[in-house]
Amino acid sequence: MGIAQTLPNSDKTVFEIDNKTVRAKDSIFLDLPTLEQWGEFSLPESTWLAFNRHACWIEPVLISEWVKTMATYKGNQQFKNPDSHHHLYRALNWLEPKRTTIEVRNRFEELKKYHEIQCVWSAKKLNKSYDIDHSLPFARWPNNDLWNLLPTDSIINNQKSDKPPTESKLLNAKSRISEWWKEAWLDFQTERFFAEANIALPGLNSSNNSVDDLFEALVIQRGRLRDMQQLQEWT
Repeated sequence: MGIAQTLPNSDKTVFEIDNKTVRAKDSIFLDLPTLEQWGEFSLPESTWLAFNRHACWIEPVLISEWVKTMATYKGNQQFKNPDSHHHLYRALNWLEPKRTTIEVRNRFEELKKYHEIQCVWSAKKLNKSYDIDHSLPFARWPNNDLWNLLPTDSIINNQKSDKPPTESKLLNAKSRISEWWKEAWLDFQTERFFAEANIALPGLNSSNNSVDDLFEALVIQRGRLRDMQQLQEWT
């Protein structure tokens, strides 16, 4: 177990690190078991929340340090000169996620050929006029995971806009949300569906395959998002 820095005037560690060596592969499926191959680290939740709040200042420093480190690697000798570091900065450039519902919309169109599908929020039968809603608003938390995209009546979706649902509204929709998840993904994209949820939502382990546990984690994340960003809720 490797130990990182300690808290000020204390011998209590900030990070606890257990790293491992992994052989390179041509391709990987990026789920929790894959990430766990590289080891793990832990830190206090308060520190993690502070990192989130001050990311705009912390991120440039971290990237600069990574560039300096990468330039020392044997395979990066062509970038050793600081004048060529811009190539390494470009490799670390974060691509902003784009809002998309195309894949889930295609799945909806396929399923509606065989049976009726309801709006998860109102229970209204969906026909031609429908939307695919980000249950946790994309504008507040950019996430296009399968579990976060739900079939919704267009009028209802416009009312919801970029607000998270209240906890009671989310709980009232549990049966319809769970039914959509099961119907759309559990016999079609099961591995990806749970892998995305288990990484993104709090309290889920890499082996979770429970829709009920996933829903509980969604409720927790809804509350965290509301509290951290002081969001107005959709009632």
